[in-house]
Amino acid sequence: MNGPAAAGAPDLTRWPAPEGVTERHGPALAAWAASGSSGGRSRVVLVGGGRGTGKSRLLAWLATGSASHRATTVHALVPAAGLFTDTFAWELARQLGYGPLSPDRLLDQLSADERPLLLVIPDLHLAGRGPADRPAALPRTLAAELLTPLLELPFVRAVVEVGESTLLTGLPNTEHLDLGSVAYGADGGTGAGEEGIDSTRDDAVAGAEALLARIVAGPARPTAWAQVSQAVWAQVLDVAPRVPGGGEAVRRLLADPWFLVHGPAVAVTAWLADERVPVPAGVRAAWQVAAPQLTDATLAPGSRAALLHEAALGVDTGLADRLAPLVADLPQRAVRVRRDLLATALAPLPDAPGRAFAAEPAAGVSILDLSAGERAGYLATPVATTADGLVACAGPAALLLTGDGTLVAAGDKTDATADTMARIAAWHGSAGVAGDRARPTALGQRADGGVLIVGDARGEVHVWETSGGGHEPLSTTLHEAPVTAVSGARDRDGRHTLVVSGALDGTVRLWAAPSAPMAEPVERRRSVVTALCAAADDDGPVLAVAWSDLRLHVWHLPTGRVRAVPLLSRCRALAFSGGRKLVVAGEHGTVTLALDLPRLWG
Repeated sequence: MNGPAAAGAPDLTRWPAPEGVTERHGPALAAWAASGSSGGRSRVVLVGGGRGTGKSRLLAWLATGSASHRATTVHALVPAAGLFTDTFAWELARQLGYGPLSPDRLLDQLSADERPLLLVIPDLHLAGRGPADRPAALPRTLAAELLTPLLELPFVRAVVEVGESTLLTGLPNTEHLDLGSVAYGADGGTGAGEEGIDSTRDDAVAGAEALLARIVAGPARPTAWAQVSQAVWAQVLDVAPRVPGGGEAVRRLLADPWFLVHGPAVAVTAWLADERVPVPAGVRAAWQVAAPQLTDATLAPGSRAALLHEAALGVDTGLADRLAPLVADLPQRAVRVRRDLLATALAPLPDAPGRAFAAEPAAGVSILDLSAGERAGYLATPVATTADGLVACAGPAALLLTGDGTLVAAGDKTDATADTMARIAAWHGSAGVAGDRARPTALGQRADGGVLIVGDARGEVHVWETSGGGHEPLSTTLHEAPVTAVSGARDRDGRHTLVVSGALDGTVRLWAAPSAPMAEPVERRRSVVTALCAAADDDGPVLAVAWSDLRLHVWHLPTGRVRAVPLLSRCRALAFSGGRKLVVAGEHGTVTLALDLPRLWG
């Protein structure tokens, strides 16, 4: 690489002290990172060299020190060893704040966002997983299917470790940093070839083969080996094809619920993607639903069990029954899954506990029995549109928020309800005429009724008293971006309405109306709030927040305790039901979660 230009050189005193390979090559690499795409610099650096030459050490040094300055910040570091196209895309999308996305959706999202990105990708030459005769087992498949189109995006820069392979050498705007073939601190070294994970017979492989032989000869359930690490289990699957009886042992492992929950998720995903591997009915289908989340290495076994059980409830009740003992003691678990019941908004009926309005994309507004998970009727709507927001009023009646920011009344309106809906719709309609930034973008209510909440494109939140209130809302600016979700609940003493809002700026704000809002957000993340639900509980107000990266955060507002719960699909609407159940709805169906709140917050 070219040496750093003086003007673009970062302050290396704020980085880890360089030595050896980082001392020789680190300053130039850091200067490249700081230079951006200016001065005709390359957008991709391929770091090559033999085994032990310090390639991974150099990339780790760059990633560790990069946060010292905005210009050098690494936005994602994804070690490619053992990953294939889908699993690499899921992990990269997670680190970028999107939640797991398929390769095509990730490329589409990045193309739409045009986010300037700096990526670090160690061990591309060791990528690949699964049966050796499948493309997913080869590093060049990941390079061709995802990394080449990704690195051709003009706003993406990357440092990629390629070993002694020729991976990505055909990319334009690329330079090569070769660390040679001599191992760092040694007289020599050996390189890993292109054909996937280094499969030389070492102690780890020998140990995996011995464990596999025990599985071949032993009982079907491997729970006696609960202390075996996921890395060793991955090696077991990797060496299985060359061990007598290994294929049958793999099939037995993939049929075992314990192994599906505790085993190596990426390796299991690769094997189950091979249709030649016979597994019990439902296992492959349930795994395909849950795999994008199950491959998150940060998930605890309990969360993996809950996700797989939820997926099984939607495709195979027999598998769900076999997984049930693994989730019976969890503080959160799915108790019902309706993949055919899609909803973009939910609104509990204040005068009919256990029931809610549900805005269904193809069926209008239905009345949903939350306890049974069944439709109990429909509400007449004057327009054929999918509601982005929904509140329940006396009648029964509803106020809908359409995609263009229009508020529309529906249902059997009493005189008082009709008057309330009319003045709220008129007030926001006239505000919208004044400018597009004033149009409503979110609609919600206090759980017990009496208060309606509107968020708009300016980041303002408006609170309306629906019984005997005036003709003007109580309004304040809470966000610097359009509001995406609003909800409310009574506080403990009943004197205030706790208004909660989320927005495109990645913040959740709390406002005890009519007092002044909290000065700082309750939460700030790189993702976007997609749904909110607040409710009164015996122990104080409870808040559920769904995020665009498939995370659900359940808050105990009086103490600030929070628990993150992974979701299988994007959530558009939330509603608390009786008995501490939470209904999670979206365009992929409706799931009812049973929550043990005291244990959830621990």
